[in-house]
Formats: sequence, C-alpha cells, structure tokens
Amino acid sequence: MRIVISTCIVFLLSLHMTVHAQIPNHFGAKGALQDQSIDLNKAITYALEDEFLAQVRYDVIMEQYGTPKPFTEIQFADKENVKDLLYLAGKYDISVPTHNANAEHYVVRESSLRQAFKTVIHAEHRNISMYDKFLREYTFPKDVMETFMDIREDSRRHLLQLKSEMNKL
Repeated sequence: MRIVISTCIVFLLSLHMTVHAQIPNHFGAKGALQDQSIDLNKAITYALEDEFLAQVRYDVIMEQYGTPKPFTEIQFADKENVKDLLYLAGKYDISVPTHNANAEHYVVRESSLRQAFKTVIHAEHRNISMYDKFLREYTFPKDVMETFMDIREDSRRHLLQLKSEMNKL
C-alpha cells in the first residue's frame, strides 16, 4: 500500500513538473513562429530567449551526463551568439534581459542521453525555422539580418553535429 501511494505521488509530481516545463507560446522560437507581427524589438527578444533556453538546456544536460560531444562546443558558440544579439540590442536601444531566468523553468531533465539529443535536435529545428521566418518575412537593418543569417548557419551546423553524435549512441 505504501509503495503504491509513493509511486502515485512520484507520478503526480512528474506530471506537475512536465506541465511547468512546457515552453509558453510567447517565448523564444516557439513564440516567434506563432507571432504574426514581429518588429525588431520582438525579433531580438525572441532570439535571445531562445539562446538563453539553449544555454540552460546544455547546462542541465552536462550536469546530468557530463560533457558529451558536441554540447560543450555548441554551448560556447551559442554564448557568442548571445553576445552578438546583446550588442544589437544595445545598438538599437532595445531593452532585453541579459539573462532570462524564465528559461530555467522550461527545461526538464531528460530520461536518457538519447532523449536529450532528441530534445536539442527538435529545438535546433525550431531555432532554424525562427531565423528562416525573420529573414524571409521581415526587413531589419543589414547588420541584424547578417547576424540572423550567421546564427541560422551556426544552428544548421549544430544540427548536423547533434545528429551525427546521436547516431553514435
């Protein structure tokens, strides 16, 4: 009886954590892909939120599984992307957080390294789609467009690295 109750409590708590781990519709790439009216302020904010979310995701994966390839390399590259986006935010007087603590609420510990890879691969697809949308549907200053193109290309490379490493598992 005690084991059944304990199991039920653990199950209910895991459901509760999963619900809170959902990325809201207004956050990061998920938000950008649903938003039909994006200005420069929103684009840079969505991009930063997505980069912060990736940083937290990599921190959790490395805390849980050590430093498997290619997460450390990708995290380093993403930190450079954050610097570039923060520079643009400053240049265009866009008020954005320098670190989004909300991202920490949207990341879960995966049940396996393989599942962690799948989650990150899905996130990279979404990230690429966000930048595709920005570049296809909007006209921003040249330096912003170039930065978005560079980050999208980074994400494409990351996606290939992730798939290759996951296939080795």
